[in-house]
Amino acid sequence: MKSKTRGRTGTPSLTTHDSSAATSQSGNLRFDHEHPRPADAIPTTELLLQLGELQNENLRLREQLSQTAQKLTAQSGLLLSLQAEARSDPLTKLLNRRAFDEDLARRVSAWRRRATPFSVVLVDLDHFKSINDKHGHAAGDELLRQFATVLTGAFRDMDLIARIGGDEFALVLPVTNAKEAVIPSERLRHMVATHKFEVNGRSLSLTISVGCTGIQVDDDTRSVVGRADEALYAAKSAGRNLVWSDELGRIETTSAVR
Repeated sequence: MKSKTRGRTGTPSLTTHDSSAATSQSGNLRFDHEHPRPADAIPTTELLLQLGELQNENLRLREQLSQTAQKLTAQSGLLLSLQAEARSDPLTKLLNRRAFDEDLARRVSAWRRRATPFSVVLVDLDHFKSINDKHGHAAGDELLRQFATVLTGAFRDMDLIARIGGDEFALVLPVTNAKEAVIPSERLRHMVATHKFEVNGRSLSLTISVGCTGIQVDDDTRSVVGRADEALYAAKSAGRNLVWSDELGRIETTSAVR
């Protein structure tokens, strides 16, 4: 009979015979010396459960991210809509005084930095109060809406057009000097004077007075608008239904190129 051998520490070790015996005596107990099972090994079932939980959590986070993105998109659209509404005139759908002031300030700043020219045009409907008094405010509102359409058609898409008061309108014409500004201004005056405005089944006539000016050295927003307003006052004082330039004076129809 073979005897047991001892290791270097003096601890008895199993011989091949003893190992085989241990295997046969233990039934389902087997030792795999070549591929031992790690002490921290996790059963396959538990791994699958953890994997499933991670996948579910990943899907939940994706859904939350998608919902958040949709909310951000909706809020961005609402913000843009509110910003546009804050800059729009509800009656004519043109820009309002706030939008005009903001754009004018940017134009003046660009003028100071790069000397980019522009002109300011002020438009006033002649005797509009009498139209309101005679035909009612509802008719006056409809007349303003129709006038806004004519006004838009007389200028370029790049020109800023705003309603800044009851029957007062203001325009900023980019890259346009004072002499050039009178051309579309006189075109507008002629278009309005020859247009028949249909309001509540009635055909109404309308004329306008227009004041023009171009940006000048050392101008600020107040000074450039002030000169345009003085030109508008001159047009009214000269009889209305005409264009007045602070640089050129009264603009005759024959002197304006259409």
